[in-house]
Amino acid sequence: MSARGEDITAEALPPSPAVRRRKAGRPAVSSRRTQAQRRAASSRRIIAATIRCLYRDGYGATTTDKIIAEAGVSRGGLQHHFPTRVDLMVQVCRYVWAFDRRALALFARRYPDPRERLLARPDFSWRLMSRSGGVAVLELLVASRSDQELAARFIPEHRIVQREAIAGTHAALEQAGIAQILSGEALHRYTEACVRGLVIDAIFDERVQPDVPPGLRFIRAELERAIAAAA
Repeated sequence: MSARGEDITAEALPPSPAVRRRKAGRPAVSSRRTQAQRRAASSRRIIAATIRCLYRDGYGATTTDKIIAEAGVSRGGLQHHFPTRVDLMVQVCRYVWAFDRRALALFARRYPDPRERLLARPDFSWRLMSRSGGVAVLELLVASRSDQELAARFIPEHRIVQREAIAGTHAALEQAGIAQILSGEALHRYTEACVRGLVIDAIFDERVQPDVPPGLRFIRAELERAIAAAA
């Protein structure tokens, strides 16, 4: 896969306390980190490296050796944080999902009008799922079909995330005043299926640009019709 799109890792991490103090005009204190902070930073570095490998090379080619080289850690260092490969992959998913929740909160603030926010959701879904983190989770979703150990850990958590997303879509329809016209579950599953297909298409077709695909206009058009019917 080509190295297109954006890596979630840098913007997913909050600014350091020193950066926040500088922005607030307060003097910086010692940059010496505690052991817990160093451990957390090392863990994030390994997760970020794994996301890059999954995005670039796919699940099958994301070996432990490749992750070690990408993250710049020792084998013992990797196993200290993540005893098994499945432990690491599950944490990758949790990391990406946590980022998605924060991104959704920012998205909601950017579109205070419920109907404008609803119309922008398909494009927002594309931007999340076509990123390196979104592709990484897609790789793990497909891999769980044949990797039973991964499936046992990944699928239950993925179902929880799905229920949360469906509830969020239903809430968005209620806020826009069209919950009686469209089903939150149907809209979420249809949008997600479309975006996943478009992401896969972009992986295999270099002619596809990373901008929002025109195909998502059909979803927006359906939402516009529902909003007009409710008016």
